[in-house]
Amino acid sequence: MDDWYSLLQVNPGADPEVIATAHRWLSERYSPENDPSEEAAEKLRQVNAAFAVVGDADRRAAYDAERAPAVPATMDPVPPAEIEAPLEPAGEPQPAKKSGRAASVMLGVVAGVSLVVAMAVAITAAFTDDDGTEYSPNLGDDEYALDQMALQEEDMPPGIEFGGSGEQTAEEWALRFDVNDEDELAAKVDQMEAQGWIKNVTAEGGRPSIAALLGVMSVSTLYSNETTAKESTDKFACGLPIELSEPLVEFDVPDLGDQSVGFHHRREVLNENGDVVVVLMETAICFRTGRIVHVAQETALEGAQNIETSIETAYKLLDRVNAAYENGPEPKDG
Repeated sequence: MDDWYSLLQVNPGADPEVIATAHRWLSERYSPENDPSEEAAEKLRQVNAAFAVVGDADRRAAYDAERAPAVPATMDPVPPAEIEAPLEPAGEPQPAKKSGRAASVMLGVVAGVSLVVAMAVAITAAFTDDDGTEYSPNLGDDEYALDQMALQEEDMPPGIEFGGSGEQTAEEWALRFDVNDEDELAAKVDQMEAQGWIKNVTAEGGRPSIAALLGVMSVSTLYSNETTAKESTDKFACGLPIELSEPLVEFDVPDLGDQSVGFHHRREVLNENGDVVVVLMETAICFRTGRIVHVAQETALEGAQNIETSIETAYKLLDRVNAAYENGPEPKDG
């Protein structure tokens, strides 16, 4: 029996909107306009055949009854992770603290909004994507085209103004955590380095006025080796700054790279008096390629989050990542 879920690169318990989004993306990838090869034509035929089965509720139910027991279609909320004391032992995360500092929702809202979940789902240990892209963890630090692994202006949803992309220093990234003074900043940098953090590149876009979707951000972080990258994904919330004051809800996503997970994070934005100004919902999809961990995040007003558009943004990020692996870094002058 053909494994229709595998052909669509989704889990057997995937929600219908996840399956539909995966089918749209794969259909575009293997369309004659993008790839006129015979191999792509055959892949497109298989993808369409798979969607004809699992994209139809009745046919999917009959197919599931014939195959091995499927993964449950729903997942329980992931409770807030317990964070232990910093740097003892090295590599353990610092305690998360509730910030009372003022925040505003404007074009730059995404830059100050952090995300993520303590997750532990390793979907696969493969080193290649389904299209043949190799995710080698053994290249030198400068051999990864990290600057190319970022969303660009044309990847932004309608109405989102692109704010640019660039590499973050350890200090710049540490400032996104809830640090209050120079000592805490230095401790956070030491902690990041103990966890294998080498460098990252971010891209951000926001909306200049209040609307349902407020902003988009991508982050690609290089770690010292594949083990530390896995640990970041499994134990340290993909190395991203978050507060764990609210539950985080995990949802199913297509198989991206070597390991992938999706989650919602509810965040209250406070004013100087500690009053709630607005409630945001951060929808993030994290995936790992070798020793690099990537995140695509969309920030929306609570109730306006959309898993389908978030998955489409993650696919755009995956395309950037795959192209960067295939093309390699640009030669340096001299």
